[in-house]
Amino acid sequence: MYSILIAFLVLLSNIALGNSQPIRVALVQNAPYLTMTGHNFYCYLPTATATERTQTPLQAAIIRHTGAGFLLNERLVMGNTLECISGEGILSINDIPTQGQVRLLADGHKRLEVVETLPMDLYLIGVMQGEVGHNWPIEALKAQAIASRSYAMAVAKERHYAPFDVAITTRDQVYDPRIKIPANIQAAVLDTSNQILVYRGKTLKAFYHSCCGGAGESFSAVAKDLSPESKAPFPPAVTRDPFCHEAPAAHWKAEFSDAQVIGVLQSRLPGLSSLDQIHFNTERNGRVESVKLATRDHRTIQMTGNQFRKALGYETVKSTWFTAKKHRHSLTLTGRGYGHGVGMCQWGAHGMAEKGKTSTQILSFYYPGAKIVTN
Repeated sequence: MYSILIAFLVLLSNIALGNSQPIRVALVQNAPYLTMTGHNFYCYLPTATATERTQTPLQAAIIRHTGAGFLLNERLVMGNTLECISGEGILSINDIPTQGQVRLLADGHKRLEVVETLPMDLYLIGVMQGEVGHNWPIEALKAQAIASRSYAMAVAKERHYAPFDVAITTRDQVYDPRIKIPANIQAAVLDTSNQILVYRGKTLKAFYHSCCGGAGESFSAVAKDLSPESKAPFPPAVTRDPFCHEAPAAHWKAEFSDAQVIGVLQSRLPGLSSLDQIHFNTERNGRVESVKLATRDHRTIQMTGNQFRKALGYETVKSTWFTAKKHRHSLTLTGRGYGHGVGMCQWGAHGMAEKGKTSTQILSFYYPGAKIVTN
């Protein structure tokens, strides 16, 4: 374990010596309490004196917030911000490993957030481990690294006023902070260090998804759910993608009983008791734009295709590109692709790399008009 840790710290020092900008990563959000373990770590207020910062070292702690202050192993520390640091660099929070220094924030509802500031490239290594397979072709990994870096930098600019830049879930990019790092993922990130995508003079918020199913979706599909500052210009969608047909989710099917669908949609439309009146409005590209439901007393509700997908579960309804068939007591969805379909298709990038395409060619295909620049 310690030999792995030493190798990892060497990597960290190499990254820190470069120009990799820092990024604030929200490791935990909206938690009622935290479980922290480590080797000789200290927790203190940002205003603490040098003496106060090095009082009794901790090996483990359970942390809550009372509304007035942090309850640290039943010891009250007044305030809404707490710094925790391990001089040995060994510190885990809710089983998430860190580099040994984090900031704890409390909201007005006794909920806790954990933010770690990392060099961008170290963060990206965790993203690569969470988003793609470590055994993928190196050019696909490089394309992913550049797209992910661009996305993170664009989001960080949007959230400069917030306590964090990125979350570690699909809200932003999935982040897996494993200590043991595959060599090709490390190479893909470091070989593209500081490279980003720029479109019409701005850092591109480079959306991507698992599998487009054969054709991309326009940016307008996700723009309706974004804040005004997020709606920067975006490249046109790929109208035909022949590279992702071997993806696991290139084609899929999901079946639901009426009771299952009614159960998840009743909160939106109380009184819904039948799916006899369910209508799907499909765009010209085959993706479901909206879903309309009605009760027997003629009350109706309309939701977007993505809202319908979210309600039934993203992992089951893998995209909005589906056709629906209503049976007597069930609903069958037959679909293509996995994700929103905007920007780079990860499995398409994999397919392009296997055919000998470079990361530059991959990114040019999925983000036409965007340029790779060194930041």
